[in-house]
Amino acid sequence: SEIAEKYIKEAVIKREEGDIESFVDLVTIGLRDYMSLKQKINYKEMTTFEVRRSLRHDKVFSSLSDDILTILKLGDRFKFADEDLLESDHEILINGFRAIVETAEKNGGGSDTA
Repeated sequence: SEIAEKYIKEAVIKREEGDIESFVDLVTIGLRDYMSLKQKINYKEMTTFEVRRSLRHDKVFSSLSDDILTILKLGDRFKFADEDLLESDHEILINGFRAIVETAEKNGGGSDTA
């Protein structure tokens, strides 16, 4: 997915520059954007709780819900609880985003524009 790759590439650059706030934003917003385009469901405007509820009925992403929610919850912890993330959390964010995209693309379904 071109959209996801763009977000991932930008996120990696921000992380290397030490801009963790932008890194986390690019991963979490990128994931929501990718999912929204893939499924024509507006995940971008949903809270993490709403995403969790919607994933139950999502044919492409329901099997990835644990991984998706891990990423979104880490992002929430960083953004809303002012919690510093560990280097291992950064790895979970970027590698999780990559793995979700790879699996979703392999499993097909959804829109090809994502």
